[in-house]
Amino acid sequence: MTGIIETDAPGKLVLIGEYAVLEGAPAIAVAVDTRARVSLRSRDSDECTLLISNDKSRFTFHWTPRGGIDWTEPDVGDRGTLLEATVATLAESGLMLNDLPGIELHINSESFYSCADDGTPLKLGLGSSAAVSVAVTGALLRLFPDEQVAKLDLLEICLRGHRRFQGQLGSGIDVASALFGGVIALEPKPGPIPSVTPLTWPDGLFALPVWTGVPASTISMLGSAKAFRAKSPDRHQLHMNALQDIAITALAAWRANDSVRLLAMIKKYSRELENYDNDSMIGIFSPPHRSLQQLVTARGAVYKPTGAGGGDCGMAFADNAETIAQLKSELQSQGFMFTDAELGADGFCATAS
Repeated sequence: MTGIIETDAPGKLVLIGEYAVLEGAPAIAVAVDTRARVSLRSRDSDECTLLISNDKSRFTFHWTPRGGIDWTEPDVGDRGTLLEATVATLAESGLMLNDLPGIELHINSESFYSCADDGTPLKLGLGSSAAVSVAVTGALLRLFPDEQVAKLDLLEICLRGHRRFQGQLGSGIDVASALFGGVIALEPKPGPIPSVTPLTWPDGLFALPVWTGVPASTISMLGSAKAFRAKSPDRHQLHMNALQDIAITALAAWRANDSVRLLAMIKKYSRELENYDNDSMIGIFSPPHRSLQQLVTARGAVYKPTGAGGGDCGMAFADNAETIAQLKSELQSQGFMFTDAELGADGFCATAS
């Protein structure tokens, strides 16, 4: 490899299918144009460097004989752990070669964070780890100019790497959204790789992403759901069955461009997700989400958390643009924040110079 490889991948918002997608339900997500950006260049020496823009950290490592990582520092943080998981997955797939060059890898995911009054970075909950995982994987694969990996193969590799990073938790919809962009439906099927198909945004459905102002840990939330499933499998399954039925109907309405039925299903899904939360005590509907739900409902619109909940982002849905505009003004006056990033953004992109 010569020159610089630059890759980027978008964030995402899950529109419907949270939690139930882990049990075989379909889910819908939209890519958000907050992008993880990675640059990679080879070096003359065998020393490798990982640079993180967010906190200006710098870590050094060497490749091991089998294509692994030998860190110089004892604590390399989340991005270092994610790189390690990615490299281990590539090695497991036979894609890491011996005699790798030294590299400088620069990861920038600053657009996935806001800033508290004291300067502390606050995660927005738009799927930064999945976007970084896809961008890093795509960059590393380009170390090998003869290696051609189709997007579906890349999906499998990225899913395995990100699941390794997350302790085998998660549906993979954030990874698929980062890779393919736009609006996608993810439908689990036999085997490790789900079916991913593109969707067109339906006429008559308007949406407003809202940040709660409170970051949440997806891994922690999914861990709590896993614990509830182990403790109360029958109750857990009843909720999942109900959510799955709604998600199936919602996806059919989306594909049929039936925004009236779709909006009704989103409302029903939010209600059943709240029932599941009340039973499991996971904390999906955190206090900020409940406040948003009350404000949005008072305007005759529909609200639900996106993704694992507990904080991060939620989404207001309505059947007209005027209601969305009124909601945005009112919620801004209440101190809630919004992203101006485009919905339906392009997926993974790579360039070389």
